[in-house]
Amino acid sequence: MKYLFILVIITSFYTVSCRTVPENKPASVIVSGNEGAPSPSEKNNRVKQSPKPGIEKDKDKQPAADSPELLQKAKDEFKAGKYVNSLSLTRELRVEYPDSEEILQALFLSGKAELKLGEPYRARYFFKKVLSHYKKDDSFDSVYFKTSVMLADLLYKERLFDESLRYYLKASKGNNDDISNIYLRIADINYYQKNNLHLARYYFLKTGAAMLTAENRAVYERLKINLEWEYLTSKKIGIDDGNVSAVAADGDDLWIGTWNGGIARYNVSMKRSTVFKEGMKSLVPKTIRTIEVTKKRVWVGSYNGLSYYSKASSAWHEIDKFSKPKSVKIETIKNIDGILYAGTLGEGLWSGHESGYRDFKKMDFPSQFINCMANYGNYLLAGTMDMGLFFIDLKTKKITNFSKIFPGFTALNITTILIEDDNNLWIGTYGKGLYHWKRNLNRIERYTTENGSIRDDWILSSVKTKNGLYFGTFGGGLIFFGRNKTHGKNLGLKDGLSSLDISAAAYEQPLVIFGTLGMGIMIFYEDIRE
Repeated sequence: MKYLFILVIITSFYTVSCRTVPENKPASVIVSGNEGAPSPSEKNNRVKQSPKPGIEKDKDKQPAADSPELLQKAKDEFKAGKYVNSLSLTRELRVEYPDSEEILQALFLSGKAELKLGEPYRARYFFKKVLSHYKKDDSFDSVYFKTSVMLADLLYKERLFDESLRYYLKASKGNNDDISNIYLRIADINYYQKNNLHLARYYFLKTGAAMLTAENRAVYERLKINLEWEYLTSKKIGIDDGNVSAVAADGDDLWIGTWNGGIARYNVSMKRSTVFKEGMKSLVPKTIRTIEVTKKRVWVGSYNGLSYYSKASSAWHEIDKFSKPKSVKIETIKNIDGILYAGTLGEGLWSGHESGYRDFKKMDFPSQFINCMANYGNYLLAGTMDMGLFFIDLKTKKITNFSKIFPGFTALNITTILIEDDNNLWIGTYGKGLYHWKRNLNRIERYTTENGSIRDDWILSSVKTKNGLYFGTFGGGLIFFGRNKTHGKNLGLKDGLSSLDISAAAYEQPLVIFGTLGMGIMIFYEDIRE
């Protein structure tokens, strides 16, 4: 027991001696075995006291610049081409002043710098960061606009068209000098990528051509031709014949007649065609030559007689007088104040009230072959195949040949008549070119291939629009006379035409509809050319 007590005392003394720290050694060395390492408490203190990235660490340095100064320095570095330095400064601003009013501009500048450094993905990140700070699209300013545009441009170049379109649309809500370029891009994407012609034309019309960049001018001209024209082939219409003989517009509906394929109704906005082939609602005659739309009916003349479509019942009706006992070839129809005039090939001129169409009577008229008709004030003008142009006084029924009014007019085969106004009458002929009678001056101007004013002397059709006059030819495309223009412009394949044989024409603002021989229908959006 005595020896056990002595052993405990010696052991205790040895333990205390080993734990005593020598005066010349720091405690930390003994505890950690790593000379100079801080204790956990000291380490925590250093972390708390250490400056944030971008903040000056030395006490002797000047205080950090405020956010406007940092932003200006970053802009100066960017302008000098020192994009890495600019990025460093914007990063410092964002870390030190996260709630600064300059934060959006700093992010935007960061995106631009990344672009200069060839980092489009990082640029996209910064641009999206900018836009994420805006809670509503109506909080709009120049930074929002520029960011949306640059982000959209980036996505467009990467062929991410759907996402690009979204940001172009955001930018389009602003009012900036660059807005025309934005509208053009939206139109471009809708046409080439989305196949949405309606939206493509809508935004194209908002584009100011004079405000476009040089690069976008080429895009504009290419897109313009594509948007000006829309083509309806016989397959698209659903008919068997691409040779269009007659066309008429009735609001949003186009009535399209063909030489041997019957008639169809095409709804422009719905892009839907109805072909009248079968059942009670069919039109039996296939050789359509003329279409005249009235308030209640659509009158159709064919080589098999005269028929009409009732808008109320959606049914076709045939006028027996022109089909029994033999068919009368109806070449042209004109409605004037409820009275229908029907010009035929071989049976002269007929007339009758639309409401009493069974009472049609043949008129006393010099020629039996009527090609075309027009309403000219108190006169019905009738162009014939063999005797020239006639004026019929609607009150007195007196008939006068135009050659007596103007002896210098000798053309016999009249194919189309176009009334520009009270003092200007245009007469198209088959092989003799185009005549312009200036009534107030009693003077005629003639346009022919011989004098070099037009490309073709066979004029087949004509139409008057808001912008001017169009004449369709048999092989020479279109001739266009703008308002108050004395010289015509010839339009051909390079101008967007699908055919040079223009057999029929109609107008429903802003659409000019041309029927062709062999290529179906061409629809021209006239407002785009303005």
